[in-house]
Amino acid sequence: MRILEYNNKTATLSDEELQVILERFNVDKALEHGGVWKISASCICQYYQEDCYGCPFWRVIGHLGCMDWMRNKAEQKLVCHLYQDRIEWHERDDGQARRQVQKIREAFVNLPKESEFVQE
Repeated sequence: MRILEYNNKTATLSDEELQVILERFNVDKALEHGGVWKISASCICQYYQEDCYGCPFWRVIGHLGCMDWMRNKAEQKLVCHLYQDRIEWHERDDGQARRQVQKIREAFVNLPKESEFVQE
């Protein structure tokens, strides 16, 4: 279990949920077709029948909270497009998009484990 914290609110992210997310943000799985790079992997919301309710991000941030959190972690305007069933970006943005996807992935990997979490 990982702890998702945002604006003094916390929620847990199960190991299974984390694996779904890490699979999604894996630039090694990106394939190019017609000048567009794509990672075909479902968003965590697919876990919740494509509904935000029940999602750890919804519990902490609100509707589409995952998007706000990921934009914040990327630390710049996203050049990749985050769809429910894929992530894609144009070839001209390849380097920057890959860095952003990797940065978001690292943010998930670095979420504190429940046993390590100290609430202030």
